Amino acid sequence: MTSSGNLAHELQRIRNMPYGSARVAAAEAVVRKVEDEGALAEQLLPAALLDLVEAYAFTDDGPSTFVAFAKALRVYDSRPELFDEVDEHNLYWEFKWVAGDIVEYPNITRTQVEALLEDMERRYRLAGRGEGPVAMARFRWAWLSGASDIEELRARWLAAEPSKGDDCRACLIGQQVNFLTDVGAWENAVDLAQTQQWECNQEPEQTNHAMALSAYMMGDVELALKAHRKALALAGDEGITGFVSKGRVFELLARSGNFDRALRGLLLSDLRDANHDQPPLVRLRFLLGLLRGVSAHLNVEEGSQEAQELQSYALKECRGLAAQFDERNGNDFYADQVDAALTAAAGPVLDLDTCARTALAGHDLDGVQSNISAASETSIPTASETSISAANETTTNVRAKAELALAERDYLKAAELFNDLATDYEQSGSLGDAGLAYAEAGQCLASIGEDISHELFAKAVPLLRAGNVELNVISTILSAWVHAATRAGELDTLIAASRELLNETEKKEHASHSLFACASLRHTLALALMEQGALDEAAVQALTAGKAFGEHAFFSEAAHAFWLAGKVTVLLGRTEEAIWALESAFEGFTAAGKRKEKVDVASELIDLFKASGLPERAAKVAESL
Repeated sequence: MTSSGNLAHELQRIRNMPYGSARVAAAEAVVRKVEDEGALAEQLLPAALLDLVEAYAFTDDGPSTFVAFAKALRVYDSRPELFDEVDEHNLYWEFKWVAGDIVEYPNITRTQVEALLEDMERRYRLAGRGEGPVAMARFRWAWLSGASDIEELRARWLAAEPSKGDDCRACLIGQQVNFLTDVGAWENAVDLAQTQQWECNQEPEQTNHAMALSAYMMGDVELALKAHRKALALAGDEGITGFVSKGRVFELLARSGNFDRALRGLLLSDLRDANHDQPPLVRLRFLLGLLRGVSAHLNVEEGSQEAQELQSYALKECRGLAAQFDERNGNDFYADQVDAALTAAAGPVLDLDTCARTALAGHDLDGVQSNISAASETSIPTASETSISAANETTTNVRAKAELALAERDYLKAAELFNDLATDYEQSGSLGDAGLAYAEAGQCLASIGEDISHELFAKAVPLLRAGNVELNVISTILSAWVHAATRAGELDTLIAASRELLNETEKKEHASHSLFACASLRHTLALALMEQGALDEAAVQALTAGKAFGEHAFFSEAAHAFWLAGKVTVLLGRTEEAIWALESAFEGFTAAGKRKEKVDVASELIDLFKASGLPERAAKVAESL
């Protein structure tokens, strides 16, 4: 028997876990334990059920979210005394999630949606919780179902008195901007987006993605470019937030003469996840962005076979999903959008690299080759001997300005300053420091989606080698280069550089730093090979790296390498190998005390076990958390 104190501790532990299958499994287990305890733990049942609703909601499992929330409502109606003030607040807060998400599933009938909204309005009125959340839910249903009274419901929502149950101010603006972008009210969308000054887990990134497309459609290329860059900068290393935004980015690039760039940014994982891990309406809206973008491209020129195949795929999927939603909604709302997407027109060219190249004017980036062996033959003082601390006052000031621009997320300005800094270092013979500065400039431009970032990384690597910069530092920079090289379609250059450096390092005496460097280079090479589609070799390199790190007790590094190997072998369909790699990653993160990463890997293991018909092993992973 489990004490209520232990169960309360488990609930708190779950709330600190990252969202994913592991958190879902842990939350499900706690609900079962609370129910098994009966009267001894019944006070914890509301919190356990509502935590489960949250775990489902942020894993895009709408049907399970609805079932768990309905159960929480039944408990609230039959045993309201079990709900303390926090539980009751969370119940009404999560009601908004359910009411907002239910529209995204075409198998939920119009009658069921409207019944839920009526029930929500009744409960909020009786509880004195304000009209705003209910008005927002009704507006969202009208917006996404193509109802004729949308403007009336929008006005009702905007006129509602503020209440504690309202979304944050960032989301209140973001929702409106998204709607205005969807309906083609470009100027209104841009005007409102420019008032966005608040932040949350999705904003202002999504507002800026919507503003970029709206600004472009109204002909303001400069503002579109500015908003696009800002959105990418806000996205950071985690990538674009939300599949609707991913669709908008693709559409913006494809309409503006950057189709190849749009295609390179469309990862295979995006298409896979859109097929399997997204609510049907999110998937449809994402695919409509793809369809509009690729159609605009093909309406200008014949296009490649890849473009034609993408259009055929997107059209087929859109028509199927549109038919389901239109049948539920009782109109042709989405069918009309599909038809309109086929006639989408291209607009003015958005020259994404012009500003960057102008800022870096005078720097020779053409024909850059990462010839490591040739560069390393030059005898140059090490980076430490020519450190920044010994630089002149001008150089120090330039670095300070670059760091300030970086802190302010003015990545274009930061790149220009780091590039100037690199030139100064080159002229003074500090090649290692020059390479580091070029890499900084490259990373800045990569943050705002500039393909020229690849050229800066390519220029940095030979300088780093010539300056005798530590191999581990170079490996880290090569790893950062992977994303830029992928987007630029220039992975061959990076892979060749990584192989050359790896071969050179392996010939050296097997000191511990050389062994670590070799493992790091293999990990980086595996990342690049995976992006290139060379999955078999990527798996070999990642597994070799993981074993090498593990042999020398670099547990965190080993875990990351095994994690990558697991991802690759899953794609290859080698389930047993993938399980071994992910379990090794799980053990490595456990040993290294990396809880977030451990839980993230656990989520992938749980998904893999369930997909393989091994629910008992999935349960054991959840229990081990």
